[in-house]
Amino acid sequence: MGRTKIKGIEKIEVCADKVSIIPSRLKHFYLIVFIFFIIISLSLAAYKRNALWRNDIGLWEDVVKKNLIKARVRTNLGNAYYYQGQMDKAAQEYLHTVRLEPNLALAHHNVGFAYYNQGRLDEAIQEYLTALQLKSDYPEAHNSLGAAYYSQGRLDEALQEYLTAIQLKPDYAKAYYNLGLAYSNQGRLDEAIQEYQTAIKLKPDYAKAYYNLGVAYYNQGNLNKAIEEYQTAIRLKPDYPEAYNNLGNVYAGQGQLDMAIKEYEMALKLKPDFPAAQQAIQSLGK
Repeated sequence: MGRTKIKGIEKIEVCADKVSIIPSRLKHFYLIVFIFFIIISLSLAAYKRNALWRNDIGLWEDVVKKNLIKARVRTNLGNAYYYQGQMDKAAQEYLHTVRLEPNLALAHHNVGFAYYNQGRLDEAIQEYLTALQLKSDYPEAHNSLGAAYYSQGRLDEALQEYLTAIQLKPDYAKAYYNLGLAYSNQGRLDEAIQEYQTAIKLKPDYAKAYYNLGVAYYNQGNLNKAIEEYQTAIRLKPDYPEAYNNLGNVYAGQGQLDMAIKEYEMALKLKPDFPAAQQAIQSLGK
């Protein structure tokens, strides 16, 4: 059972400005010609830009060139890099945002998030704290700060941040999930189960919550419920090697070796370099 980092980032929504059409006093024929010309011109322009805007990174890189001082544009380019797994570039863009808007709490939160995903936990914590100094009622920053504390083994501090996030945002599924992880790590399994169940109630397709609920039931010796939760996690996320592996562990513990091997093999199919599944199959003599 390994810890799962929470990857979440707050995005800024960007809405395109509406174009106003001014009525013309031209005669009917000239109006039709004018409209036809505009449509053709816009179509050609859109065609030329399709190659550039084929993905979010291309789009926002192009927008940045034309709006170098726009903090929102930098943030959205950072988000695009993040979702492509280019964390160094994401951090760079978020830092640009901080320079442009040093008093913007969201900008510091995003820098912290980039640092967190790079394993730079002390720097991430500092950015989250700065975000909270600027905006104390910021549930996402409290949750992210809790995740950084959790990764450092500072569980009591993590718990406090998760609880604060939930107080500020009672329907915050990720915070309940993270709280469950912290309780589970402390061996407080009943409380962990309750938090996972709350997260699932708020977000019924939360595969990680079902998975960790299965882990908690397994550690309590409730194997049938563990099987049920792992199977639900797999149904929601078919490419979940850890869930297949843990399901195999339950079946092995029940003596259902053929079923266990089947689950381990599926885990290895999805993740060939999965030591736990490899060792499990070897231990069964297969």
